[in-house]
Amino acid sequence: MKTNKPILLFIFLLAAFAIIYWMNSNRNNEMQMLEDNQISIRWPESIRTGEKDSIQINVSLAQDFRPLIDQSTTSRLQEIELPVNQFNINLEARVDLAGMRIEPEGLLSKNIRPGQKIKFNWDISSNRAGEYDGTLWLYMNLVPKDQTSEKMKEVLLAKPIKITITNILGFPVIFIRVFAFTLLLVSTILILIGSGTNNK
Repeated sequence: MKTNKPILLFIFLLAAFAIIYWMNSNRNNEMQMLEDNQISIRWPESIRTGEKDSIQINVSLAQDFRPLIDQSTTSRLQEIELPVNQFNINLEARVDLAGMRIEPEGLLSKNIRPGQKIKFNWDISSNRAGEYDGTLWLYMNLVPKDQTSEKMKEVLLAKPIKITITNILGFPVIFIRVFAFTLLLVSTILILIGSGTNNK
C-alpha cells in the first residue's frame, strides 16, 4: 500500500495539471478578412501571461493598386487619375498597443510589386493581466518612377483592436508550470522511494 499512495498522488497531480492547462489553452483568435480589398489581418483576442502570440497583416496586390485605395474612407486619391505603370509601391505598417511588448518595434516598410504577396508580422506578449486597446496601421506610398514629384502617402488601414491578457488562478503561466513540474518531480521521487522500500 505504500507504493499506491505516491502513484495515486502522481496521477492526481498529472490530471490536475492537464485539466488546468487544457482549460486555458484555447485561444480565440479573431480573424478580420478584407478579401475584396486584398488585405487580411489577424490578431489574438486573448493571450496567457508570459506567452507569445502574433499579429499579422497580409497584403496581396493585383495588377492594379487602385482597389487598395478605394477601401480607404479618408482617401484623397480616389478622384485622381493615377496611371498604374508610373509608380513604385511601398507599404508601411505598425502596431500601436501601449503596455505590451511588441517585436519588432516601430514602423515596418516593404516594397511590393503587382501580383506579389507580402506579410507583416509582430510577436506580442505581456506579463501583466488586463485588457489592452490598440490600432493596426497600414500605409501605402506611391513613389513616382520618374522622381519628378513627391511620393503620395495613403492610409489603407486603421483597425482598432483589443487583446485580453489572462492568467491562471491569479498567477502567471510560467509560475503554474514550474509549480506543477515541481509537484510532479516530488511525486516521482516518492514513487521511487516507495518502490525501493517495498523491494527491501
